[in-house]
Amino acid sequence: MADVYIKAIEKLVKEDQGLNSDIKYIAIEMRTLKGINKEDDRVIKEYIEKKYMKVKDVSLKDLINEGEFDEKNLYLRNGILIRVDNINKFTSDEISFEASKYRSGKGEIGFLFKFNKKDSKWKLVESRMLWIS
Repeated sequence: MADVYIKAIEKLVKEDQGLNSDIKYIAIEMRTLKGINKEDDRVIKEYIEKKYMKVKDVSLKDLINEGEFDEKNLYLRNGILIRVDNINKFTSDEISFEASKYRSGKGEIGFLFKFNKKDSKWKLVESRMLWIS
């Protein structure tokens, strides 16, 4: 299951690079990633940290409590937040979900991801932007 979310997270990180300006961490709300176990959680975090930068397992509320959210200007000071917003389909051979990358009220993107399982491997069959702000 880790490979599904790694592919989606990488797509979100690479899309709209302007949102990544001067970031020090990638926050991933891991509890929104359906179907992962502790090993998947570890693999995802290690992969993203090795390839990109520090990972925080937090929600927007957690970031606000940490003082990472500028409430006057409505933006994350030092990072981006990636989360799964909606699971459309989750079966043994097909997964479809919507996920987003958030930096600010005017700096956020949402994507649809579709995966099919073939020969015991998950393959990304569709990824498209749903919205941008």
